[in-house]
Amino acid sequence: MPWLIAIFAERYGFDDSGEKQKNYYVPESVGIATGLLINALHNVGLATLTHTPNPMKFLSKILGRPGNERPMILLVVGHAAPDAKVPKAATVKKPLDQISSLFLSNRVVHNPLNDRLHPRVAVALGECARAP
Repeated sequence: MPWLIAIFAERYGFDDSGEKQKNYYVPESVGIATGLLINALHNVGLATLTHTPNPMKFLSKILGRPGNERPMILLVVGHAAPDAKVPKAATVKKPLDQISSLFLSNRVVHNPLNDRLHPRVAVALGECARAP
């Protein structure tokens, strides 16, 4: 039996006196939490599929969510069919050295991908490498 999980972001909340309290890093927090949920579901043998319909505001209405929440992701969860296969394109992964750089003390191991970074980003990365 499949499940459908609607994941919402709470842009702000209210303190005990009813005053509005802004929540910080909401998209980042929702993304991290959703990733952890997906990983946990996979670890117990369930398959998942993310969907981000556009527009999504209809979810707030049909699910009766308050105005301080915004729908972010629909997550379909269930048991995969016994003959389900992962598409070949989804199995093609770039090698680690094409998507990352290794920082060792004050020395940066060169990655050609960094050549495409904006100079300010490259400088900031260099500063991070020199931090104690």
